[in-house]
Amino acid sequence: MPSENSTPPPDKPPTPEASKPAPAAGTPRNSLTAFAPLGLVLAPALLKFAGTSAPEPDTAADVAAEVTPAQCIQRSEGAPIHTAYQGTGDVQEHLNDGTPIQILSHRKNWTHISYASQGESVLGWVISAYLGSCAGSAPPAPPAPTPAPTPPAATGGGVPHQPVSVLSGCGGKPLSVKFYDAGQALSALVSLPDGRRVLVDTGQQPTFPGCGTACKEWSDRLLNGLQTDVPDKKLAMVWITHQHSDHAGNAPTILREFSVGTYVDNGTNLDNGIIKKSRAAATERSVAIHVVDPDHRDSPIASGGGVKLTPVLPTQWVDNCDDAPNDCSIGLRLDYCSSSILFTGDAEDTEEAALDPGPVTLLQVGHHGSDTSSSADFIKKVSPKYAVISAAKEEEGTNRTYCHPRQTTVVALSTELGGKQTGEVEAFDADVKCKAADAHDHWRMTPTSNHLWLTERDGDIDLVTTGDGTFQRQTP
Repeated sequence: MPSENSTPPPDKPPTPEASKPAPAAGTPRNSLTAFAPLGLVLAPALLKFAGTSAPEPDTAADVAAEVTPAQCIQRSEGAPIHTAYQGTGDVQEHLNDGTPIQILSHRKNWTHISYASQGESVLGWVISAYLGSCAGSAPPAPPAPTPAPTPPAATGGGVPHQPVSVLSGCGGKPLSVKFYDAGQALSALVSLPDGRRVLVDTGQQPTFPGCGTACKEWSDRLLNGLQTDVPDKKLAMVWITHQHSDHAGNAPTILREFSVGTYVDNGTNLDNGIIKKSRAAATERSVAIHVVDPDHRDSPIASGGGVKLTPVLPTQWVDNCDDAPNDCSIGLRLDYCSSSILFTGDAEDTEEAALDPGPVTLLQVGHHGSDTSSSADFIKKVSPKYAVISAAKEEEGTNRTYCHPRQTTVVALSTELGGKQTGEVEAFDADVKCKAADAHDHWRMTPTSNHLWLTERDGDIDLVTTGDGTFQRQTP
């Protein structure tokens, strides 16, 4: 849960623009002078690279391929690679001056390219300003990679590891994410195209002190929804973003009542009551317990079915996790073809500044729409097309002391998302203390983009994508 700081976050360094390239993350090798035969399907080099998804194109026209074999990488002022890809050896070592590329699409100042690395076709995103004419007689540009075959379908309990790329399995199957109306809490169910299900956070415990009857209502609503939405009671993974009860509150119950493949938390605050109960329930049911932290960054379950799962967290914790659990949130990114989802938990602006997950299609807005999260720099970095805020209504339960969402956050997100302002929501004036005597007088009806959904207004939010870079809300 948030601090009650209503002061705007400090300015942070801007994200790389065409005029300000990202610094290199390593010393580049000499330019490639020859390529092995091309046209291969995606292979290990791409698998390493595809962990961080690319920006989606702005319009359908941007998707059209532009075969331009005369284009090459020009790398006179540092790495042209998005900061999300720094440290990826295959990219850093093989994108050099004169590397011939094929342009696939554009988004803003980024260009989606295909290039050759050790005889394999690889995808990447570079700053457009680093593309130029090839000097001399450069070899032809590599062809666009061919998607790998779709792996066998699986059930909700999980599948063995299969090394597939993020581009495989793009056959129009749906991926859905349902944000439950869990009050002043968060819980979202992701149903993958291959049948597996991932639950991100588990809402608030029903008996949380000072919440009154609201927390039980929130908990009942969530658990009843899960019973309906997961009829086989199989969850491949339960992912707890951080050790707060509004994100882990129903984990013990879910671990006992559902067949869970893997339970994930960040390994901190293990004396926290709800975390102790969650881990005890996992042990009781023989559920694997997996820690994701700066030293353990692998996805606990295998990517597959065209989906790539990537933990998102800093290289080291930015704060003491016992004192500031929010800033030890372990984010999760899911990529499905041209669509992507980013869960950030309650990461505040301090942790946001240490993250660069790359542009995403759908953003779970950090910290229930607090003004201590969703900084201008972070929103610019992730550049979402759609966003969801999970928060309670005015003065409902624990939201009496948090006053979420904040008006400044709603306005900033609606501006970034664009679309049409067809709705409005009650949001709290960020210049006023939530615990002020007259706080109830400072809720404001605020216009919202039709690309922004809020559980306080919209209830359960069930979104679906076929991997085409868009999400549509499903109605019962």
